[in-house]
Amino acid sequence: MKIRRFFSVLSLSLLLITSLAGCQRETAPTGEEQTADGVYTPAVFRVSGGSGRVTITCERVAVQKEKVRAHLVFSSPHYTQVKVGNQIFYRQESAASKEKAEVGEKVEEGGEDTTSSFDVPAKLNQEFEIKATTTAMSRPYEITYRLFLKLKGSESDPLKGSGSDSSLPEGQTGRSGEKATGAGSGTAKSYDSSFDAKKLTGLTFLKKEALSYAKGFSIYTYQGGYRLIDVRNSARYLFVPDQKEEPKDLPAHLVVIHQPHRIYLAATATMSLFDKVQALSCVRMTGTDVSGWSIRAPKKALQDGRMLYAGKYSAPDYELLTKEGCDLAVESTMISHTPEVTEMLTSLGIPVFVDRSSYEAHPLGRTEWIKVYGVLTGHEQEAEAFFEEQKKKVESLGSNPATGKTVAFFSVSADGKIQVRRGSDYIAKMIALAGGTYLFNDLEGEGAGAQITMEEFYKRAADADYLIYNGAIEGMLGGMDDLLKKSELFSDFKAVQEGKVWQTGKSLYQEADIVGEMTVDLHKMLEGRPEGEMRFLKKVD
Repeated sequence: MKIRRFFSVLSLSLLLITSLAGCQRETAPTGEEQTADGVYTPAVFRVSGGSGRVTITCERVAVQKEKVRAHLVFSSPHYTQVKVGNQIFYRQESAASKEKAEVGEKVEEGGEDTTSSFDVPAKLNQEFEIKATTTAMSRPYEITYRLFLKLKGSESDPLKGSGSDSSLPEGQTGRSGEKATGAGSGTAKSYDSSFDAKKLTGLTFLKKEALSYAKGFSIYTYQGGYRLIDVRNSARYLFVPDQKEEPKDLPAHLVVIHQPHRIYLAATATMSLFDKVQALSCVRMTGTDVSGWSIRAPKKALQDGRMLYAGKYSAPDYELLTKEGCDLAVESTMISHTPEVTEMLTSLGIPVFVDRSSYEAHPLGRTEWIKVYGVLTGHEQEAEAFFEEQKKKVESLGSNPATGKTVAFFSVSADGKIQVRRGSDYIAKMIALAGGTYLFNDLEGEGAGAQITMEEFYKRAADADYLIYNGAIEGMLGGMDDLLKKSELFSDFKAVQEGKVWQTGKSLYQEADIVGEMTVDLHKMLEGRPEGEMRFLKKVD
């Protein structure tokens, strides 16, 4: 009897332990702490709340240092902000607007911008709430949504899978679809985080180049003039000099670039860097035609026939690229919107290099990318000399105390909305380096720009000491009257009343080489110096 009772108790105990273990497996945390850093496509995305007339999609989820950000797109252009907890996130510039701004084109009202995009903090594997404000009605109206995101368990891996069915009407559920490759790097090869550049097969490592400000890339030098350009968390490029052979048995993830002489340059902002290292002769084709350029060198080269227009980044002329013997395509991160272009270029034997200088936190970090193009074109000494010159100009301001002056940098779109730069943008950082205080430093989110209402801009910038109008997006102002025509509220602004309104020229975003001079100009403005002493800032009278 005692033996039978013992075995009964033992059986019940084992059953209980097994059940508890099964429950533990089912309820084990699957949140951020178990998700590796990377960019994901949701395996499951659910939305509840709202009227059902607007579709919310989630194309990607970024995980970095246990923080999760979801990229949400509303199928309406009328959403201005999203609130998560006590944080407010403003609408981002659309891809079309960014592309036009890069080449200095005006974004027309009622054009391609038919959605509203936001990057917001998110939770994984549990519902979370957002409050989105729409202006589609007679007054701003806040709508509450509940979202659910799941990454794992349905073909969702870092830097793979831009094809999942996350385009869901409110209240519906989706599951992942097919994987896509190269979503994070702009090439067809994934980034191997375990790679050791000092142990590259077939090459003798010499040194890692010292950098002053740039965080987004590293350059490794090997015997024989070989270089490895490691673009952080994106791609690695092995540079093979002229008259040298490609090493054998290279890691599959490396993109090999033989020294280029006939480049297709679609990353507009990098053209000025090629100019400064005296390597424009290496650029045979461009993704921007004559009318799209605001800087002289490429415009004249196109007019003279030394450069050819080979189609924009999203629709290049493959026949022309092949005919002209294109040996490298230099793209901006906009290429991630058209992965099929990267695949086609790669299939034609044209390596694709993606410039990520715009992600640098420090303005001089952006400028230091000139060293990359110095390596690729064999003009390293010129690149080093130019960077040191810009560095000296900016660092010379370091001994000057903060002026205490506040600054708003903005433009006004055709529909009356205000475009400002986030605190992480290089313009905001240049204002700080010049001794000013940028009034929108607290704006967070991905992307450099944010769109806010005139009312919000008035509340935050009416007492600004200086207003700087961004003439690169909507065109330069002809005078103060032009600004007042955009909104009567500007007449109440302190800077307008005191005559402290300035503007930049149309070429701002095409001149990646001006960090030093622009920062000096900003400092002169804050000191009250006359316009004649400045190169890039113009007074608005």
